[in-house]
Amino acid sequence: RRALDEAYLAYSDASLHFDRYLHVGGLYTYYDATITNENFFKDVSPDSLVHSNPATDPALVRDLVVLIKGPDMGKTGIVIGMYSDGSNNCVVKL
Repeated sequence: RRALDEAYLAYSDASLHFDRYLHVGGLYTYYDATITNENFFKDVSPDSLVHSNPATDPALVRDLVVLIKGPDMGKTGIVIGMYSDGSNNCVVKL
């Protein structure tokens, strides 16, 4: 299981580096950094959103997740890597 987690993390890191390369090189023809979904949720109370508690039911690799904060709020993604450094950070592919 540990080797599989390390493989997922290596894939996640490679994906992040490739994404940064595309951003810096201006190679995304459709990307617009000014677009944010937070405006669609500004009148929605965070208490009205139903989601599982990450402390009792944490997401695992290959789980579908809905982002509840940030400019991609409301988008669905898939967890492609979990960092095992105790930070509880993960990589989500949109």
